Amino acid sequence: MPEAVCNYLLRLGWSHGDLEILDREEAIRLFDIVDVNRGASRMDYAKLTNLNGIYIRETGDDRLTNEVLQTPRPPH
Repeated sequence: MPEAVCNYLLRLGWSHGDLEILDREEAIRLFDIVDVNRGASRMDYAKLTNLNGIYIRETGDDRLTNEVLQTPRPPH
């Protein structure tokens, strides 16, 4: 889900305590440049997959169907 990717990417270099799930508006409200990490980030696909599952479970069937139908298919 797009929101899961956005949530994951914002948490790569910034955090607000132990909050894992943040929508865009909440992240904007809580963001402080002082909390940005200086260390290198590491891509964790298991964490992204888990986070995506959370967003999928919270998304309605109509939206999920629409997302799947709009996904481009690879050429044959």
